[in-house]
Amino acid sequence: MANELRGQSIGLYLNGDLLVAVACQPTPRHGVKIAARASAVLPRGAVTTLSADPLALGQAIRKVVRQLGVRATEASVALPVASDSLRALRLPDVPMVERRTLVRGELEELNVLPLGGGAFDFLWTPLPPEGGRRQAEVVAYVLQDSQVDSLREALRVGGLQLSTIEPANLAALRAYRQGAPRQAEAILHVAENHADLSLLDGEKVRLLRRIPAGWAELKRRLDTVAGTERESREMPAETPGGIAPDIFVPPPLDPTA
Repeated sequence: MANELRGQSIGLYLNGDLLVAVACQPTPRHGVKIAARASAVLPRGAVTTLSADPLALGQAIRKVVRQLGVRATEASVALPVASDSLRALRLPDVPMVERRTLVRGELEELNVLPLGGGAFDFLWTPLPPEGGRRQAEVVAYVLQDSQVDSLREALRVGGLQLSTIEPANLAALRAYRQGAPRQAEAILHVAENHADLSLLDGEKVRLLRRIPAGWAELKRRLDTVAGTERESREMPAETPGGIAPDIFVPPPLDPTA
C-alpha cells in the first residue's frame, strides 16, 4: 500500500479530542475509494475551534500516518469552525468566477478578515428572483492567520505540508455530492458545541442553518437524565407520615365488621 500511495495527499478530520485520517485512491467507477483509515485520541486542549497545540497535534498526526501505512506528503484538513467565525450574508447572485472575490470583499468590509489575510470558505445558495433582483444567501466560514499558522506547524511536525483547509460540514457536503444524484435529504453535522443542518434537493444545498447545541449539550442532557433516573431508583418512597417501609402488608379484613 505504501508504494501505491507514495506521495499522495491524505485527509485529516479534527473534532475536539479526536483525529481521523483517511487515504483515498481514484477509481474509474466511483471517483475515489478509501484505501486506509486510522484515528487517534488527542490530548485535552490539543485542538479547539480557535487554536491548536502544534506539538501535541503534530505528534498525533505522525502517529496516524504511520497507522495508515502510506507515504503521504500533503494533507487536506477538515475541522469545525467556531460560531463567531461564521457569517451569513445576502449578496447579488453573480457568476461563479466572481463569487470568491465578492465574498472576501464583504468579509474584509465587515472586519471579519484582515485585508489580504486569513482564510475562508463559503456556501452559495441562489434565491428566487424578487422584484427583478437576483440575490444569493451566503454562509461564510472564516479562519484567522494564527489558526492557519498553528495547523501548518502541526502538520510540519507530523511530516506533512498543508494542502487545503475546509469546514468539516462543507467537506462532508462536497463528498456527499460526489456520488450519484439522490433524493431530497437532510444532513445534520454535529460538532462539540453546535450542529449544522443542511437541506439538499438531491444535487444542491438549498438551506443551511446552525443550531447552537452539539455533542457537549447532548452529553450534558443525557447525564442529567441518567442522574435523575438513578436518584429516583435509590430514593425511598415518602408518605405523609414519613418514609414508607420497603414492604407494606395491609391488615386482614374483619368479617364481623
